[in-house]
Amino acid sequence: MTNNSDTPIDGSNKLFDNNLLEGRHVPSPGLWDEMRSFLAIARAGSLLGATETLGISQPTLSRRLMTLEDRLGQLVIRKPHGVELTTKGREVAERIAKIDLEFSDLFTASSAATYRSVVKVAATDGLAAFWLAPHIPGLLQQGIQVSLEIISLQNIPNLKKNEVDIIVAFPVPVQDDFIVEDLGHLHLTTFASLEYIKRFGTPTRDNLSDHRFVGNRQYLSSSDFWRDWVDVTKEAQYIAGTDMNVTYATMIKSGLGLGLLGNYMNMDPYLIHVDLGVNIGHGIRMFSLEQKRNYPEIAATKQWIRGIFRGNPWFLSEMIVNDEVSDYDQRVRWLMNHYST
Repeated sequence: MTNNSDTPIDGSNKLFDNNLLEGRHVPSPGLWDEMRSFLAIARAGSLLGATETLGISQPTLSRRLMTLEDRLGQLVIRKPHGVELTTKGREVAERIAKIDLEFSDLFTASSAATYRSVVKVAATDGLAAFWLAPHIPGLLQQGIQVSLEIISLQNIPNLKKNEVDIIVAFPVPVQDDFIVEDLGHLHLTTFASLEYIKRFGTPTRDNLSDHRFVGNRQYLSSSDFWRDWVDVTKEAQYIAGTDMNVTYATMIKSGLGLGLLGNYMNMDPYLIHVDLGVNIGHGIRMFSLEQKRNYPEIAATKQWIRGIFRGNPWFLSEMIVNDEVSDYDQRVRWLMNHYST
């Protein structure tokens, strides 16, 4: 294989556009530091956040922004808690982001040290652990130069302050510059472990007083939304509880008692769906910022997330609880010890 870095740059080299190399175009103004600094401001949503990212002082950052605005016009509007991009600023940020990605690809091709754009995704514990995390290899196999950070939704992060780039969650307060996309429906229903049923028998509506349940603070609200599950907990004995969803699922799987889990947990060979007439449905949505719509790394990550949820039988409007295997399931089944599938 020929190493392109050793190929002479002459008229016979078809890899190069001679017009570009012979200086027939007006050279760029050379504002690389200024453009890089502005991209950091756009991504951080504030000058302070950008200084932390770049490791430079705020006066230096302000001078670079002023230099770029002298050439291109106003790019940001200063607000009490950060900055807002102007229409021109958004256009410039998107074009610089594309250049940044091109440089990423260049260094990836020529060096073993790969630079990747970091995309931060906030999601609920269950969706993050059982659906996003197992599918990350699929994102990377597409050749997309992204480093993914999955962040807890326990304290809802702020899109505008650049704490995250994408939120995958149930409905949250929406602002005008949010892009909101429906991904599907999460269905919560009742499960117990094989071990629990062997010890205590199968729970029914008529014998709940003989059974135990594991509590999750999020599911014990007095609102009508949780009524079906709260009715179950009034009759059964409280045995343990948590406010951490993955820990909650582990408690149920270990045989402590009944619990409320996503219907997809039926794929776990150690859990049994217990039909008590409980089906609590949540819409799942993806939230992102309009001003980052055309950032290549964010657009690619959003498309990957759509591919996980949209059309997935577990997240359709009608709840299923069955043993049929779909193309969406393989990595989740591996996680749940279905090594033979």
